[in-house]
Amino acid sequence: MADRTSPNKLEARREATHRQLLALGLERFPKQGFATTSIDDLLRGSGQSKGGFYYHFGSKEEFYVAVLAYRNELEREWWRAFDGDFASLKELITVAVAGLDPVTNVPDAIIHGQFRDAAADHPELLAEGNRLFTARRQTLTHFFGLFDDRGWFRTDIPADELNRRVFAVIDGFYLSHHLLGTPTDGLADALVRLLRP
Repeated sequence: MADRTSPNKLEARREATHRQLLALGLERFPKQGFATTSIDDLLRGSGQSKGGFYYHFGSKEEFYVAVLAYRNELEREWWRAFDGDFASLKELITVAVAGLDPVTNVPDAIIHGQFRDAAADHPELLAEGNRLFTARRQTLTHFFGLFDDRGWFRTDIPADELNRRVFAVIDGFYLSHHLLGTPTDGLADALVRLLRP
């Protein structure tokens, strides 16, 4: 008689491998960027094989799109669990940007630009990657809503526009740091100045 649990165990193992690969993408694309990170770089030291990678993803571009979707999912969970016990806008912004590490990371805008160049001949992947990249950048609208009752954020411009401006400031700081080595220690203050009513 056949073991009826085998397909379930196999599926669980496949799902675990899929998640491990996505976690590798989250970790490794920011270190070198999309263009210079090879499949070998992604897998090095992870215990994952190229065969396993290509079982789950048809290309590096397809993998990047899946990593974007995974990152968006994780960030939505983080926003939902975000603790609202802050005394000031400055404290809130400082905590919100604390997890960003511009010293070791290639800015998202550069990584996504490299993906766009690589996926130019794959319009469906390009469109989905752009959609997910844009969706991630719109998550701040939810963030603003969490603290709306405190009057900490300006209301003279629509939340979507404020969202765009926040990412423009973040991108500007990180691009300048990445390309010119300028410090990023003023990012929280710049965001507070932008967001304060």
